[in-house]
Amino acid sequence: MQTTFDITGTVKRVTFYVSPTHGATLNRIIPSPGSDQRQYHYMLVCFPRVPGDPVAEDQPCLIISSETTGGSEGPVLVAYDDTGRQILRDEPGHWVELDAFERKALSLANERLATNFVERAPRNGRDS
Repeated sequence: MQTTFDITGTVKRVTFYVSPTHGATLNRIIPSPGSDQRQYHYMLVCFPRVPGDPVAEDQPCLIISSETTGGSEGPVLVAYDDTGRQILRDEPGHWVELDAFERKALSLANERLATNFVERAPRNGRDS
């Protein structure tokens, strides 16, 4: 998957998930003040689990994000995969709330990757 993100802010890992075939990290994006561009709130970054390959995490196969773009009414869910960027307009919700985003992003990732993620690492803060 060839995707470049222009994240203006700090990426903070919240937790880590594993499945028999994939790993994933749930990240909170803390925006830099004054950014008018696309603003990311959260990202679930999924990657294939490759035994003995420590860089697999650097090669995502699916990313689900909560984003707000200039002119949009509110945050939307977006999927990035080999086909490109897809705004998931049929997924209404409160995507700036960590718990709501986490549940939906995991559900979408499980479905798209035909897997079942379970939390592996303890959470690092639950503030949204």
